[in-house]
Amino acid sequence: MSLPLLRELAWQHESVRLTAASFVDNLWFVAHNAYNATKMGQLFEEQLNERWGQQIKPSSRETLNVSGNEDDELVSLEWSQVSRMKVLGQFIQNDGGIDYDFSEASKPAWASFWGNVGDAHARRLPLITRPNSIARATLPTLAQRVARWPLTRDKVATQDV
Repeated sequence: MSLPLLRELAWQHESVRLTAASFVDNLWFVAHNAYNATKMGQLFEEQLNERWGQQIKPSSRETLNVSGNEDDELVSLEWSQVSRMKVLGQFIQNDGGIDYDFSEASKPAWASFWGNVGDAHARRLPLITRPNSIARATLPTLAQRVARWPLTRDKVATQDV
């Protein structure tokens, strides 16, 4: 894999170039268009295959093109365009929105809430302490997401029953 070739394909702003980001066994390529990003992925896979006999699994061949960017040609049909992508446990939407991620974060919060309300031990707690107990079990499932988006009254209101 040629570093100068990756530089040519990378996203650039003024004198800064961003080629890829990684975390453990995840790798994301950054470019101005889907073709360059998938080309970098293809070059990376060629090196993986040549050096270690490995390939990128089909479910990991996704591209997230920013909403409004019409330059969405892919290097090959092995790659697919998606409108949202799970990155480090959170969903990134192509329009920058958080609705889907909030919806997904709400599911474990509701599961925790109903699991604690219906638990036999929780039913034996004095009525005055039950809300605090439920809040301690439920709110952390949403709190882990606030690093990316704030938990606002508007978002919480969508969960009120």
